[in-house]
Amino acid sequence: MKPHNLPVPEVVELVYRVVGNTHVFSSRGIHGLVHVGSCDRKTAYLGVVEGINLHVSEAYGTEARYKCEYSYDQFSQHVDHDSGVLSNFLTMKLDQNAFA
Repeated sequence: MKPHNLPVPEVVELVYRVVGNTHVFSSRGIHGLVHVGSCDRKTAYLGVVEGINLHVSEAYGTEARYKCEYSYDQFSQHVDHDSGVLSNFLTMKLDQNAFA
């Protein structure tokens, strides 16, 4: 169901965590929830990018494309080398040029 009079979010935050042997990404700040997990971190990362694009397009009734602030390799390196709390978050921004 499309949220009434709500614009497509410019930014979607993702929370990353490991649950047992599963790499999990969960969305924050959008209508509905995207929750993607896989035993392979790269598969989960790629799946959540695809899932956010599909979910927002359907939930808001207009095609949307988001880009992660980090490539998978950058994100993976950051998570592997930084045990701080900030390594558990990833930001996706609406790609204004996707349909230009």
